[in-house]
Amino acid sequence: MKLKAIYCALVLTQVTACGGGSEANSYDGSVNPPTGTNPPVNKDMTVTSSVERINLGESEEVTFTLTAHDETGTLSVDLSQYAGIGSVSSVINGSIISVTYSLPVLNNNASEDIPITVKDSDDEIAFSVPVSAINTSGEIILNKVKVLRNTIEQQTVYNDILLAAKSYSAMQYLNGEISKSTSIKQSESLASAKSESFMWGFDVYMDVNVGRIDERIANYQNSEIAEPELETLFYSIRDKLTNGAAYLIEAANEIAEQSGNTSPFPSYIVSASSLGVSGFIGNEQYGSWEGDTWVFKQEYQLLNQVVTSPCYIN
Repeated sequence: MKLKAIYCALVLTQVTACGGGSEANSYDGSVNPPTGTNPPVNKDMTVTSSVERINLGESEEVTFTLTAHDETGTLSVDLSQYAGIGSVSSVINGSIISVTYSLPVLNNNASEDIPITVKDSDDEIAFSVPVSAINTSGEIILNKVKVLRNTIEQQTVYNDILLAAKSYSAMQYLNGEISKSTSIKQSESLASAKSESFMWGFDVYMDVNVGRIDERIANYQNSEIAEPELETLFYSIRDKLTNGAAYLIEAANEIAEQSGNTSPFPSYIVSASSLGVSGFIGNEQYGSWEGDTWVFKQEYQLLNQVVTSPCYIN
């Protein structure tokens, strides 16, 4: 009897185990799942930025936003790892973080990153926003240097004087004030003066040699020299070109004196503007700026026809 009882117990145990297994693996929906509340699913925090990259000029500032998603508890931002050329600050409003980045006056263009760490009660996210800091005043000077460099290479630097003087000569000939032979002599005088101006304007000076200018431009772009050195280069080139123009101004004034209808040229100071390279534009003896427009005085209206183009014709 004792053995039989044990045997029965084993049989019952096996049946119970098989029956339980059969019900657990059933997918026919006949077994109802246990009732109760599902535990909450915790999601990791994510952060999105309103900018991927910042391009900013000197003395300017920009504000961009970081938006936290699925944050838990208190949100905070750490900007303490930034040790760059500008300054950063932040303000948190709910899940939105406003970050303000500002730049001081610069002497060169620069690139840097803004390291940012955003934290909540559970997560920490670190990333960086890349920045291109632009020395805007230096870029203006650089463009002027490039314009002067191109007029030297193309040998168009004194075309405004040549065009003005040739226009004077043509007017005098058409008005019967000079003969054709005199007109030819005037043209020959201008050609000779042009050679002298080219030679003394830039051919004999290393700092207005195209190769030398290209070298200094590269030095600035590589931050090997700063804006003050670039500005010094610009004024050096400008002054050499201005001094070299003396030969052409003298020849042009000899033509002007042939008629009472053609005004002489009191001075010539090379400048580079959006209108091109000229010794007349920007020179207050000839006119003035009205906004972005250069307006010649009445007695120099002829210059308005031959000088107000960024590309003068030979």
